[in-house]
Amino acid sequence: MTTDRRPEGRLLAYRPALDGLRAVSVLGVMAYHGLVSWLPGGFLGVDVFFVLSGFLITSLLVQEWKRWHHIDLVTFWAHRARRLLPALLVVVALTCLVAWRLEPAEKLATVRGDALATLFYVANWQFILKDQSYFEQYGDPSPFRHMWSLGIEEQYYLLFPLILLGLLMALRRQRRALWLLLTLGAIGSAALMAVQFDPVGDPSRLYYGTDTRAQELLVGAAAAMLTQLPPRLLRGRSAPRAVWELSAVLGLAAIVAAMLFAHDSDPWLYRGGFLGLSVLVALLIVVAGRGESTVVTWLLGRRPLVAIGMISYGLYLWHWPVDVFLSQYRTGLEGPALLALRTGVALAGAVASYFLVERPIRRGAIGRLPRLPRRAAIVAPLPVAALVVLATTAAAVAPAATRWSLPPSEAGGDKPHLAVVGDSVAATVAQGLTDRVSEAYRVTDHSTLGCGLGPKRLAVAGRTGPDFEQCDDTVGDLTVAFDQDPADVSVVFYGAWETVDHVVGDKRLKVGSQRYARYLGGLLEDQIAAIAPDDQPVLIANVPCYHDTSVTGDLADIAHDRNSVDRQAAVNTVLAQVKADLDNVTVLDLRTHLCSGPDQGEDLDVRYDGVHFTPDGAADLWTWMLPQIDDAVAASGPADSEEVVRAMLLGDSVPYGLIADFPPDARKDLVPLDGTKLGCGLMPEATYVDGRVLTEQPEQCDDHAAELDARVDSLQPDVGLVFLGIGEQFDRDIDGEIVPFRSEEYAVWLRSQIEARLALFSSRGIPVGLVNVPCHRVPDLGLAPQATVINDEERIAWTNAIAAGVVAAHPEVQLVDLHDFLCRDGYDNEVDDVTLRYDGMHFTPDGSSYVWRWLVPQLLEAARRTP
Repeated sequence: MTTDRRPEGRLLAYRPALDGLRAVSVLGVMAYHGLVSWLPGGFLGVDVFFVLSGFLITSLLVQEWKRWHHIDLVTFWAHRARRLLPALLVVVALTCLVAWRLEPAEKLATVRGDALATLFYVANWQFILKDQSYFEQYGDPSPFRHMWSLGIEEQYYLLFPLILLGLLMALRRQRRALWLLLTLGAIGSAALMAVQFDPVGDPSRLYYGTDTRAQELLVGAAAAMLTQLPPRLLRGRSAPRAVWELSAVLGLAAIVAAMLFAHDSDPWLYRGGFLGLSVLVALLIVVAGRGESTVVTWLLGRRPLVAIGMISYGLYLWHWPVDVFLSQYRTGLEGPALLALRTGVALAGAVASYFLVERPIRRGAIGRLPRLPRRAAIVAPLPVAALVVLATTAAAVAPAATRWSLPPSEAGGDKPHLAVVGDSVAATVAQGLTDRVSEAYRVTDHSTLGCGLGPKRLAVAGRTGPDFEQCDDTVGDLTVAFDQDPADVSVVFYGAWETVDHVVGDKRLKVGSQRYARYLGGLLEDQIAAIAPDDQPVLIANVPCYHDTSVTGDLADIAHDRNSVDRQAAVNTVLAQVKADLDNVTVLDLRTHLCSGPDQGEDLDVRYDGVHFTPDGAADLWTWMLPQIDDAVAASGPADSEEVVRAMLLGDSVPYGLIADFPPDARKDLVPLDGTKLGCGLMPEATYVDGRVLTEQPEQCDDHAAELDARVDSLQPDVGLVFLGIGEQFDRDIDGEIVPFRSEEYAVWLRSQIEARLALFSSRGIPVGLVNVPCHRVPDLGLAPQATVINDEERIAWTNAIAAGVVAAHPEVQLVDLHDFLCRDGYDNEVDDVTLRYDGMHFTPDGSSYVWRWLVPQLLEAARRTP
């Protein structure tokens, strides 16, 4: 090897049209990832890059061989590292820093693995080993997903010069034989892809594989070798100018047409389409490389395209992390506005990278440093980037994508057996299990990742997906598992796959059709029979709002269907019908729980990808579900039901919190039943302060109040407990008139409303207690005068006087004097080393336990009394 040759950049003449071609390629990829619907084949821009890389690298190496009969491999690799590595290290480090701030811990494990694979240029094999599919069940893509192509290119840069040098040394002057070998290599790679392609299988292995994608690089290499052959070896003169013009037009037309009409799962691509397109691209590159003046090279040589081409590497590196982090649900934008934002940010990153990192280093900035800093600048960046990756992902936990169904735990103990059933959403719920649930129930996880209610063969965007055979016998698998270890109660989560059309036999069943409804209802009833053969209670979560953030290929098409409100409603209609047909089924209203707040279900702290729960989100979900699970178990009539008192609580968020934080050690004596609804007071009428509406109760509060009668019949409690709350201290809208607090009309109305709630129990012969209003110290956090009203001792005293009068008039009602228990000596939030309330009104978990220790004996005594 020699080191006295001229710099490699002078071995090949600069051609502006090639930078223009780079621009076309990177813009196509960005449009594809940006979900530009009219450019579904923009992903083929990567193939153009591959052909161009193969052409340029081979041309460079062969030119060097022709001049000096040597190839300085060390210098070649050093130039490649200097050209590519600095910008990559910056992007990897900054991407991990952003992920550390934005992403949940379960995603950081994926980020860490993909980032390290990127640093060592094996990202494509990382994705193959992780079995990342176009139909992958998780719609939360890695910010390093696009680095698969850089892995292939770097593997080519490392291995191909060695192979080429060996061939040049072996063949010497037999250049045509070398061209033939490169051509045969490209054909062999394409043949390997075609032979392994399964039209009903998953093409990911073929798409990411170095062996199956080498065809594009080798086509470029063969084209470069062809241009190096002497005219006598070509057995003819140079082609006429018209031929070069036509070749350029055909090449550019092929790129544009493919980007406009091709899809990433089209079978023809894998059966020679990639190879054929590469040949046409190579024709265009050869023309541009010759420096001939043609219409196409003139177009590609326009200054804006050339400028974009010069920063195309940075654009490619930056655009995908930007797309992932600036999602629709983080920005609130969509369509052209979102695309413009992403493009602007990616462009800014690429320009900064080019002028601050790439160009200075390529122009020798490191070489001009003193000796020690120069060595540090060469050696340190890669280890530093790796340390940044490890440091920013140190909080990673195993993501749901690596988890499979856990076997049922061994039976034992006196706890009821609670089974979690469903798909990957159920898996994330099971992973967020709280200690409070575990103390009350023996919980087993029967989720199956990637599988819906039954056989999964999807119809997406007019195409039929692969058949997931592991999902074909979900019912059979559950039957065996529940025969071995029956559940006392099951909670079921499906819907993410049920919102997508299915193929059954040779028929496509469209979501919302009667045929699909019958099919889905049958699957659901079969599964319920498998997990509850003796009519054990089953709670099925309905389909909430989804905000699936998938943005690529068929994943984006699945996300489009999954996020459709009409499709969600169609599936929920089927669930409602099954619930009506089966007495042991209860629907968990997950939709209202997740989708009625200000974020409309878009809170990434609850569902990290708009579908799957974070650990904190799952923990909150268990808090919401636990009272309903208790209700279902109690209503099913357990064997020891005569020994356990069932107490039903009515009221606002205070009793709701008490139920959620019910101490497990008290369950041997009492089970709380939920008659509350978060966000709704004891009475649904709107409240006012100073003539302004304070709360306009939503329709579900009216529905909840209307359903209380039926709910008492359904749950059959042994004792009832009615809580007065802060809502009873405000003016009320009664029959369209604002009635002021403390007026006689208000007193009459309040007594009648309290009596109506108490009658829900007393009219059925159920003992009932009335809980009065305790003292409050709600802080003024910009809510005045609301906080003043809530904390007003005179208002509390007046409301409690009305309550005492009602109890005096109804001997069958017991007064539960919470005010005397908590406020005998005024407001004190620290009692017996227990912090009672976290906001001056709602009880802490320890505060709830403190109240329950006082309350349970009264409820047990009330249950024994005959009204």
